Amino acid sequence: MMGTFHIFELVLKGFQSNSVIFCNEVSANKPQLRKPFLAGFEYIRPVSGSTVGQPLDMSEKTVLYCHPHLQEEPNLEFGKIHDLYSLGVVLLEIGLWTTARQLLQQARPPRPPAPRDIREEYIRKANSKLPLRVGRSYTEAVDACLESRHKYQAIRPDDFLNVFDEEIVQKLSKKRLLN
Repeated sequence: MMGTFHIFELVLKGFQSNSVIFCNEVSANKPQLRKPFLAGFEYIRPVSGSTVGQPLDMSEKTVLYCHPHLQEEPNLEFGKIHDLYSLGVVLLEIGLWTTARQLLQQARPPRPPAPRDIREEYIRKANSKLPLRVGRSYTEAVDACLESRHKYQAIRPDDFLNVFDEEIVQKLSKKRLLN
């Protein structure tokens, strides 16, 4: 889904686990887990444009999904790699079946963690817990999202979707996950 927005050179800029919605199948009254919808587009914008309206809310909940560089450099332009980081946090939550807040509370010192510490904790949890729960391929996709800053910055915009497909989408495919 996120790749579709990136094809059209749009960034979501507020992607969180509550952005993913599952609707019930009318005939069976069961959630359609294979057909999720994305919601919460209050910050969506073109990649090359500036955000129209309010700046990104930096509440405690938003910070959990926000790339550390955006928190450390408030004037940094939001890009596709920042959406990927948020996707990585959501995939981590799904893989461990817990919220980002709960993940950090398990390891949190008495003071609020620095943005880089949050990212490092996510990466540590992904590498130590995900492989046993959801497999190596899923873990690699999460790592690709959480480590996105340098790898995706270095590629040309035209190649971004190919790398996104190879590094994330294909690793989350049923075929790869079942192997």
